[in-house]
Amino acid sequence: MKYQTFANTTLDGGENHKKAKPPKPCQDRSWAEIDGDMFIAVVADGHGSDNCFRSEYGADFAVNAAKKKITTFITNLKGKELPLEEDLARQVKKLVGSIVIDWIYQVSEHYRRYPITVEDTDYADDKDKPVHFKGLKNFQVNKTYRDHYLQEADGGSSGKGGLLADDERPVTRHAYGATLIAAAVTKDFWFGIQIGDGKLTAFYPDGSYDQPVPWDDKCYLNVTTSICDDDAAERARVYVKKRNGSAASIDAIGAIKKLKGKPDMPSAVFLNSDGVDDSFPIEDNMDHMAQKFYYSVLRMFIEADDDPAKGWEAAVKELAEYLPELSKRGSGDDISVAGIIDMEAVKTELFCGALKKAKDEADKRRAREKEERENAIKVAEAARTEEAARKTNEKKVAAKVAEEQKALPKPTASQQSADDLGQEKAKKLKELNEAEEEKVRALNEIKEEQKKVGIELKEAVQLSQKKDTSEGDADIPASDAYKGQATKPQSGTKINTSI
Repeated sequence: MKYQTFANTTLDGGENHKKAKPPKPCQDRSWAEIDGDMFIAVVADGHGSDNCFRSEYGADFAVNAAKKKITTFITNLKGKELPLEEDLARQVKKLVGSIVIDWIYQVSEHYRRYPITVEDTDYADDKDKPVHFKGLKNFQVNKTYRDHYLQEADGGSSGKGGLLADDERPVTRHAYGATLIAAAVTKDFWFGIQIGDGKLTAFYPDGSYDQPVPWDDKCYLNVTTSICDDDAAERARVYVKKRNGSAASIDAIGAIKKLKGKPDMPSAVFLNSDGVDDSFPIEDNMDHMAQKFYYSVLRMFIEADDDPAKGWEAAVKELAEYLPELSKRGSGDDISVAGIIDMEAVKTELFCGALKKAKDEADKRRAREKEERENAIKVAEAARTEEAARKTNEKKVAAKVAEEQKALPKPTASQQSADDLGQEKAKKLKELNEAEEEKVRALNEIKEEQKKVGIELKEAVQLSQKKDTSEGDADIPASDAYKGQATKPQSGTKINTSI
């Protein structure tokens, strides 16, 4: 087992953040560390909504809380017999609760030092250095949030309650809202936890991959659950797997599942903010991301590890340099990627065979797409050439006709007058013919209507003379032709919560 860790974030901001007026700060944070036989990686993504205008701090606090609580959790399990998979999953779920509580504490401390105000305000940090905070006037904050922020800032209560007995500002927490993904690998087990969107993708010794942490259906489009939600700990999802044992997961509604037949310890685990998965098609998103992005990342780390002049840090730097380009070509969002990679496991013949197969398929796909593009260009060029030739020919014909017209003798005044009179007579004759045709059509329609009425009258008389024989017929139910349309969801803010 030769795990190594890395964490990269586009700290200069995603492409759209850079283009914003004024530019928005990077709201992602990431962290990874090796502590003895503990390998931990964390990614947090602050919400982009103006309602969450302090979310970069919230993401930072989420990472700090996760690394502190996860380290303590694993340390406390050392030397002890591991519980059953379902019980281990429950313990990890409690771990998430402790992370949320620690995050709330950090937010509260930050807010006490730097209260929210309407105007820009300068404060002094814990080292007496000046710190500038923008006021509410700089952000398009929803009126409901704004009113609650100011009400709580004045020492009042929004009446919304809180997670903790001393949690005095439950709504103000939303200004710091963020998502959280974390993973930890030890020699005996590994687990992943998640609040909100983003993805955790695991790769196994045979080169296969999955996203084992259950998804939360409340995360869709630009809406996500958040660590600032009142039910953040309850809706957190977890996945645990013991070495040579079964796995277990807990989904967003708290359902626990024991999972048999799951792959053993991962060869690599990657965590990313939604800036990565949003850079790939929604359909088959996991396959696109795993095969087009993470397989390439793994090959990059393998090649760097085999090159004495490069090594691990060179691969981490190369990936960091690529992420802004991915943001520019893809989602435009901030991007964070953190990982835990067993370099021995990913260099086996079996794993490398899977990478080579994926690369060969990708090369064939690119060659096919290139050929299709070239053929499309040829067809378009041929069409443009044909159209240009047609227009040129039309111009030549028009020019020839014009020359012939010029060569004709000009009509005398009496000839011109006769021509005009003939054209006027022809026009009136055409109008008379059209009027006559319209009368004929109207007469035919009247005759058809009279004929139809006569038939219906005849049928009615015949029907009245017949005996009624329908007493025993059953009613035929009307078809269920109308189905109510479900209301289309409106795009919301980056945070799926009500206050």
